[in-house]
Amino acid sequence: MSLVKVSVERSQVDSVRSRTIPNSGELEFQQKIWVYKSGSKFPTEYQIRLPGGIKFYPEGDYVFDLQTNIKPDKYTGLSFDSFAPTTLKQVTPQFLEAFDKFTDQLYQQLNKSQAL
Repeated sequence: MSLVKVSVERSQVDSVRSRTIPNSGELEFQQKIWVYKSGSKFPTEYQIRLPGGIKFYPEGDYVFDLQTNIKPDKYTGLSFDSFAPTTLKQVTPQFLEAFDKFTDQLYQQLNKSQAL
């Protein structure tokens, strides 16, 4: 599991878009989220498809499993699949603090092993 830290602001809740899927007539919802990349001071905004039955994610802090939302791109790298429905899991500030601490420790260990 590769968790990615996400933040949803009020403006992103207010700007949720919906569209009707042509073949099925079902309503599909899309929402923008902030994704925090490792080592970056500022987040990047992505638009995600919401899973069936969810009309929006309220403002707050979330994580999602990156492995469910990556796909090979045309250059054989990996890219974020914005067409796959993204399930966010809301987290507490204590979880985020522990998550950040663990991530920092992991990167310190990686940097030490690369220096050897």
